[in-house]
This record gives sequence, structure tokens and C-alpha cells, in this order.
Amino acid sequence: MKKRLVTLLCAAALVLSGCNNGGTAQGTPEDTNESGTASSESEAQQEEEPAQSDISSQYEWGNVEIVGGGYTSGIYYNIAEKGLVYARTDIGGFYRMDNATGRWKPLTDQFGSDDYSYYGIDGCAVDEKDPDKVYILAGMYKGWNAAVLCSDDRGDTWSITKLDFSAGGNEPNRYADRLMLDPNDSKTLYVGSRADGLWVSHDSGASFSQVSSFPTLGLEYNEDGYSFGITAIAFDPSSSPDGEPCKTIYVGTGDRTVYVSKDGGESWELLDGAPKGMLPVHMYVVGEYLYIVYNSKAGPYQVSKGAVKKYDTKTGEWLDITPEDGGHGWGDLETEPSDSDTL
Repeated sequence: MKKRLVTLLCAAALVLSGCNNGGTAQGTPEDTNESGTASSESEAQQEEEPAQSDISSQYEWGNVEIVGGGYTSGIYYNIAEKGLVYARTDIGGFYRMDNATGRWKPLTDQFGSDDYSYYGIDGCAVDEKDPDKVYILAGMYKGWNAAVLCSDDRGDTWSITKLDFSAGGNEPNRYADRLMLDPNDSKTLYVGSRADGLWVSHDSGASFSQVSSFPTLGLEYNEDGYSFGITAIAFDPSSSPDGEPCKTIYVGTGDRTVYVSKDGGESWELLDGAPKGMLPVHMYVVGEYLYIVYNSKAGPYQVSKGAVKKYDTKTGEWLDITPEDGGHGWGDLETEPSDSDTL
């Protein structure tokens, strides 16, 4: 195959050389005999060289591994199964780690130019009750088509639920958590839009409706013409029995505020004592604590400061646990599944 490739490259070089001479290829003394005709050696080479269409048919075509696919905006482990991990990117689609080969398998490469927007992934949710299920919020820019893609086979195939609003997989604040699955009820899935409020599905992503009770669209703060809507969603699993949707839900907004509902989204109020003036970009409830990662700006660019806060959901006490290392924002926080005291 290498010889064929070299031959094609050499042929291309000769054609380009000919173009520089008025479009007519010029032979060299070695290529012709005294009468100006091609030498027998050149004729033999031409006879041995198959036609270009024959050469192409002998190649095997596949994806080029580029090791990335844009800015990798999130990595998601499903702790229900060891080694089940996904990655989302801003312009390069969605991936699952193939543990047999140690390579990332692309899961959205089937989309063509009409659905190019689906290569911008603005959120991901894994189902820890059913490891085969995974969901992504797909959509690259404002005004482009967006959808929630639902899979029952770990992303090998998708069902598509088109949305009435845009996503922003390649817009600022693209590492925020805008798609979250209720940990107690796998049929309940929330989407935080960038300009159209909070949305919920009660049928595993087959349809969505706007949460009309939510008090804001999250458009108060903007950077360079971008607003950020809903920036983070978290559930308290202790607020309902397993199998029923969580009663306590926390939602961070582009207004740089955090709201809480204690009745399953029927009503909302500002979370008392929550810091203001910074964007909440990640939130997690672990045991009796709510952890929130804040940044001064939307990012991923020019974030000069941030904070990590710990909220006691029982007492209402706030604790600043920001590491002593200033001058930048904070990407995310994770807790050790087997030891919630380890961050």
C-alpha cells in the first residue's frame, strides 16, 4: 500500500508540475528515446500500473483518529459498571471508551451535514439503574436544531427527541451540567436551556414540557452577547423513596443565583445564603451536603477566579472549601464513590 501511495503522490507532483507550464506536461530526456517516443521501460511501467479506480478499490477506508474531537467538555462514568465511561466534546461528537482496545468509540458519526449541529454536545446523563441507557443534549449554536438523543444500547443507536429551543455545545459555559437524570426515577429527565427556561421529561426523554413554575429564564447576566440560562441541576436522593421523582431539586442559573424546590418542582425559592455574583456551573448532592462549583465568568476562557462551596442541607450552614490557589476558576469537583469524604 505504501508503494501505491508513493506512486500516486509522484503522479500528482508531475501533474502539478505540468500545470506550471501552461497545462502541458513536459517529458525529460530519460523518458523519451531519440525519436521522441516513450522508452520501452516507461511503457512497461505504464502497463504494470493499474488504473486509478483499480487502486482506490484496494484501499480500506475508515475514520482518522484525531485524539480529541474538539474541546472535551465532560467525562462521565456510570458507576453501575466498572469501566463504562463516556466523553462529550464541543464540536466532535460523543464517545464511549472501548475497554478491549483502549480507544474511544465515536457514537455520533452517523449524522450528516443536515444534522451537523448534533456534533456539539451540551450535556450528558447516564442511568445508574440501567447501564445500557445514556442520554445527550445535542446542539451546537443558537438558532441551530437541537435534540435530546436517547439510547438503550450505550450509544450504538439513538432515538431523537427534537427540542423547541437551541443548545450551545460550542458556546461559552459549555462544560456546565444542563442535562440531568433523576437518580430515584429513571423516567424523569431535566434539561436546562440557555434561553428558554427549565424543561422536564417524565417518559425517559420521549417528550419534554417547560417547567412553568420555574421563576426565571436565567438571562440577567451575559458576556459578549451570550446569556446562559440554566447552568446546573442537582437532586437530593434522600427526598423521596426509590422509584419516585426526587422532591428536592437544586437549579443554578445564569442570573448567578441558585433556586431550590422541595415539592418536586411545583414551587421554587432562592437558596438562602447562596453566594451571588458568580455562575454556578456544577452542583452535586452527596449525603447531607450540596457541593457547588462557581466561576466568575462563563468560560472556558478568561475565568480569573472561582469558588467551591459546601452547603449543609440539614442545618443551612455554608462552608467555603475553595482550595488555597487563586488566580483562576475551577473546572469541576468529584467525590470518591466509596468514600464521600474524599473530594
